[in-house]
Amino acid sequence: KQWYQRRVRGVLEFVSAKAHKFAQAGYFPQLMELFFESEEYSEMMQICDILYQFDKFSLFLSHVDVERKPHYQVALLTYLQHHHPDDRLKKEAVCKQFKKYAELARMYEARARDMMNDRGSRAERLGECVKMYRKAACFYKLDNAFDKQMQCVGFARLVGLHLLFKKRGYPVSLVNMSPDDVKSFLYRHSSFYESLIVANAHGVQDMVPFVFRNAVIEDNMDYFEEYRSVYCTDQAFFRGIWGCAKKSRLNETATRNLIVILSRCSNVGLRRSIAQNLSLPTSYS
Repeated sequence: KQWYQRRVRGVLEFVSAKAHKFAQAGYFPQLMELFFESEEYSEMMQICDILYQFDKFSLFLSHVDVERKPHYQVALLTYLQHHHPDDRLKKEAVCKQFKKYAELARMYEARARDMMNDRGSRAERLGECVKMYRKAACFYKLDNAFDKQMQCVGFARLVGLHLLFKKRGYPVSLVNMSPDDVKSFLYRHSSFYESLIVANAHGVQDMVPFVFRNAVIEDNMDYFEEYRSVYCTDQAFFRGIWGCAKKSRLNETATRNLIVILSRCSNVGLRRSIAQNLSLPTSYS
């Protein structure tokens, strides 16, 4: 075996020295056979380099051995990552051929993240960012990574909403937001559906404080109805509203809005307890 590997290495050294002549003679299939016979990483990389140099790298993808032996697939990806990290087209072709969905998803997600985090990004670049996140989501789905899929979907929607705001002339940026920026936006933005896009992208799960602020305090009951179309208004929701109300000073309008919301509580005992605690009209409870 050692003798055989020395022979392979010797042939490779000879071929490397005369790569241009071999290319002109069209001996690329023979070079691929050497690749699949080799067990040395350096030799594999050497052959990859020759075929890449003469734009014949795609020949690897149609070779029967590359499908049967996964370590050769890893070698091809490793070569592209280390020697040609900017050649995304070839890397994408290799990943698609070998169904490396997770690798493809990470590649698209990284590109999208770089675009989103670039504070100088223009609308065209952010539009491409949306496409990258959507592609990443598709490949995460094929890899059964559903949490990552939804995360990328969330960021695609966030960037899309950001572009819509810019088109409307809204003086607010939805990308590169700090946690305080997110909270401030959710408290003052009047559309629940748009707020939910921002909340999902930034991992905000409890929307009750923002429902209370917008629906009760700001007299925007459409916000509450939009919330109800997405979430179940269970006992936890009404207890959350109760907790917010205890910390707030309610004027007549806010009290009326609170009563309307609490009237949706089907648990009579809980509704009565909230009414008594907040000194709401007895006719309500």
